[in-house]
Amino acid sequence: MIFLCSTLIKYFKFPRQMNKQTNILILYILSSFFFVIIITLCFDYFGGTLFTDYMKELSLIEKGLKEVEIKKILDYSDKNSWLQYVLRIISLIFGILFMILCIKVGILLSNVTIPFAKILLIVIQAQLIWILPQMLQLGWFTFINPSYTLNDLQTFATLSIRDFLPYEGSFNEYFGSLFSLFSIYRLLYIAAVSYGISVDTGVEEQKGFLYFLKMTILCYGIPIFILNLLLSFLFLIKS
Repeated sequence: MIFLCSTLIKYFKFPRQMNKQTNILILYILSSFFFVIIITLCFDYFGGTLFTDYMKELSLIEKGLKEVEIKKILDYSDKNSWLQYVLRIISLIFGILFMILCIKVGILLSNVTIPFAKILLIVIQAQLIWILPQMLQLGWFTFINPSYTLNDLQTFATLSIRDFLPYEGSFNEYFGSLFSLFSIYRLLYIAAVSYGISVDTGVEEQKGFLYFLKMTILCYGIPIFILNLLLSFLFLIKS
């Protein structure tokens, strides 16, 4: 991976005035990015093996689809399985860019100076937090509850407010993703980004961490909540 990143740096021929420290930072960013992608796709693959063909068919039957339609969907899914990994990478990049944009806005409003490359590195490394729920689910249904059912997968604890809502019902169907935003993992993600920023700005005291934690919640938490709220209402209107 490091060799690949070094090759990319040489290929794109970064300006000569860039010092050795800058090149190391770029190498570190690229290495971290590829590492996060590889780890995420690996857990997506192994997590996908939990969802067997029988369970896929059962979930489509619950949606009221006919046998012919189910067969077409399953065949298309098998032939284009690579597409879900491409979309996963795109969503990962979008998530990173969205967080960076929110952090940049917060930093500008706070009159704090921190290089863009440092923010990028902090956000990329914080993405590893999102592997925790995948690890938990994979470990639980592989070692602790190997005789799981489709309902077990659908109602598996996400450590969010959604866990306290009944699974059945149109309210949870349309607004469940909205309540799943308020999870332990998202709080850890926000805390990891906030701590990284407080360290790189030279403010490592508890006061500095709390300040950037509030900043991240305001600049990232509120926009993503509003965005998901709008999407939930759109799905509700279209239905």
